[in-house]
Amino acid sequence: MNPYSFLNPVTESNMFYGYQPELERIVQKVTDRRPISFFVIGGRSMGKTSLLHRVEQCLRGFNIQPSVDDYCQIVIPLYIDILNIDAPLNGFFGTIADKLSLLLATVPLSQDDLMRRRRSLQSVKIGLEPFGSLSEELQELARALSPKRLRVVLLVDNLLRKRHNTDRQDIDSTFIRNLRAFLTHPPLDRLVSAVVTGSHAEYEAIMVPSSPLDNILVLANLHVFDEEQSLAFIHEPTSSKIPLKVAREVYVETGGHPFLLHYMMWELCSHKDWGALTVENVYQATERFNRERKDFQRWWEKLGEADRKIYAVFLREERASVDDLVRMMLTIPGAGGKPQIVMWPMIENSLWILIRMGLIRECPNGLYELAGRWPARMFRRMG
Repeated sequence: MNPYSFLNPVTESNMFYGYQPELERIVQKVTDRRPISFFVIGGRSMGKTSLLHRVEQCLRGFNIQPSVDDYCQIVIPLYIDILNIDAPLNGFFGTIADKLSLLLATVPLSQDDLMRRRRSLQSVKIGLEPFGSLSEELQELARALSPKRLRVVLLVDNLLRKRHNTDRQDIDSTFIRNLRAFLTHPPLDRLVSAVVTGSHAEYEAIMVPSSPLDNILVLANLHVFDEEQSLAFIHEPTSSKIPLKVAREVYVETGGHPFLLHYMMWELCSHKDWGALTVENVYQATERFNRERKDFQRWWEKLGEADRKIYAVFLREERASVDDLVRMMLTIPGAGGKPQIVMWPMIENSLWILIRMGLIRECPNGLYELAGRWPARMFRRMG
């Protein structure tokens, strides 16, 4: 049976690879006595949703455990995909109320308390001030569970994904202010923490200095897998039946990009005899992907002029430092069509974007290097 799938987020714990350090840090910090909330940033198909689902699984297993000060904690994780909510404000808080109502059966409440809390939560969906109603209900629930400590962890996927809605900007602004209130206003700041996912563009849109979320969310940056992580992803689910030469070629071709790894292994494991796979099968899989999908084209369209200029250097040189890029005096079209030199701040920003998209990786010696021969071939054709 093929253990890989590339079309859907990873939901099985035994198929979660590459982001174990990020997972452990997030789970620890969102459940601390003074919780920290996170913004998980990564490009398309870099594993943001898979990480959120794994966080949810770990937190549900966490449930009731004594903390370091012997104070018991009840952790309730709530996964919310903004793309599945029609009316972002009432819909968002109503979704929290619905999910919380269902999970109350797992916490130590009397039957009377359980029914009372569920009736109150239903009123959140129809109230004129859903945020205020939900806030009051969370505080009531915390009192009902005392002396155990309540922690509700909001796992918000696709926070600011664009919608066809003329009031979207006003809705986003109100939503962000309410999220800040959840995370900063006593006593809610001890009851609620959050893990939010988004792209680089969404991060820039809400994390400007004047944003209500500035200095509230800690960044968790996603990245391509290193060789060890990639080979573990290839060998462990297949009981090491993939020839080592093929496995290494998969890593070199994909660069450890999570989505490309999943696709490649799904394609290779569709063959009956995994031990008979060859490097040629790897190349055939890349060509099939190129014929049938437009992912690389969409990635290319998301890159700005400076990003493409910087990436072109890696297509030629494979490795470069910030100083190397500064010395090259790279230019892009500026105002009035005049050449504009790509200066150090733009270089740093472009490197950051390329890393988050999984096109390059940061090395420990101050260098950056190309990640993946396969996407590089496609981008050379587009450039």
